[in-house]
Amino acid sequence: MVTKTPATGAAENSPPPLDRTETIGEVTIEYAPGENRVRIRYPGRVDGETFRLLRQHGFRVLRSEGEGVFSAYYNNNALYFVKVHIKTGES
Repeated sequence: MVTKTPATGAAENSPPPLDRTETIGEVTIEYAPGENRVRIRYPGRVDGETFRLLRQHGFRVLRSEGEGVFSAYYNNNALYFVKVHIKTGES
C-alpha cells in the first residue's frame, strides 16, 4: 500500500506482508511476498491437468527443489490458483 505524507506529498511504502506457510492436505503453500514468490509443494509428481493449470497461472517447476515443487510471482493470478484450485479441491 502506498500512502502520501502530508508534509511533502511523497509516497511512503508500507512494509510487505509477512511470509507464511499453509498446509492443505498433503500440499504445502509458501507465501513469500518479501521475495515476491508463491511456492506450492506437492508430495510428488502432479498429473497432466494439474500441471497445465499451474502453468496457466504462472507457476514454473523448481527442479532444484525436487519433484512436485512449483513457484510463481506473488500476484493475483497465483493467489487465485491457490484459492480456487487448492483450497476448494478442484485440482
